[in-house]
Amino acid sequence: VVGGTTPRVEIQAPKLAAHPWPVEASRDDFDQTQFAPKYQSLKDPFEESWISLSKRPGYARLVGRDYLYSRYNQSLLAQRLT
Repeated sequence: VVGGTTPRVEIQAPKLAAHPWPVEASRDDFDQTQFAPKYQSLKDPFEESWISLSKRPGYARLVGRDYLYSRYNQSLLAQRLT
């Protein structure tokens, strides 16, 4: 163990090249065939049985399932903010 058995408060960060993400539009017309990576669901992967971009082009169509506090089948489309 280098420097003893206690964890360091500060460590030297590796010298990595910057990797900026492309700026995404604040508006989404849902005109793609897949959801953008910024979208996610609460527990389940996106499946045509409960969420669709093709049933009504230009819209994200969600089919209601269980209530939001259910442990099982919520229909939730969330947008990651950070």
